[in-house]
Amino acid sequence: MALPTRPLSVGELLDAATELLRTRAKPLLLTGLGLAAAEQVLLTPLWDAVPPIRRFLVHNEGMGDRFLLLTLGMVLECLAISVLAILASRAVLRDLGGVPGSLASPIVTTVLVTVLTGVAALMCGVPWLVVYALLGLAVPIAVIDRCGPFGSLGRSVRLVTAGGMRAGGIRLLGYGAWVLIRLAFIGAAAWGLEMLDLDGSWYRAAGTLLINAIAYPALACLDVLLHLENRMRVEGLDIELGRTSTPDTVLRAAR
Repeated sequence: MALPTRPLSVGELLDAATELLRTRAKPLLLTGLGLAAAEQVLLTPLWDAVPPIRRFLVHNEGMGDRFLLLTLGMVLECLAISVLAILASRAVLRDLGGVPGSLASPIVTTVLVTVLTGVAALMCGVPWLVVYALLGLAVPIAVIDRCGPFGSLGRSVRLVTAGGMRAGGIRLLGYGAWVLIRLAFIGAAAWGLEMLDLDGSWYRAAGTLLINAIAYPALACLDVLLHLENRMRVEGLDIELGRTSTPDTVLRAAR
């Protein structure tokens, strides 16, 4: 597995995240598929129950319902990415010579991050961007650095801000790139369904499921490697790992 051994450029980080996903494809993609399927099973009937998008755009019918569903979708996305980040972080920790600890702290951290992201999504716009950027490292921190839930949240904010918000900006960039990829894929799938004269929300849900099953693990891998790379920039993790014969001690945060 290609793990960062020095601070990386944005392009190198994206390549490393793709390589991590490739080497751990089976567990991450299968879990991503299951999470994306559960998301669509929950959301598709709810979307079918609100007025069509054309009535929303023309008459603003169902605006409140659609906003709440969009918020729910963002919450479920955050939950899926965080769960997958636990799996990816534990794999990376083993490859670095560390010993994964209890799942309790990462799970509680996942819940806290999901709730905070949901609250920020309800506030629209800037609050969600800020929370998504600042708390993106919390789950990898809970696994790799072995911090408690609240310590993981605080450490994520400290590390992101100490790095000049670079890590937060890259996380937003990665999310935005996958939004565009998903929109393009879903749009092409909708066009194909129309050409085949196939209509129905479950066909569209299947297309969304397939692309999300790839997007969620890819974003989780980016979060994990982004945390390691940011620690190298902010704390000199690469130097410390090169000097020690006990990487688990170095990886464990006592800061």
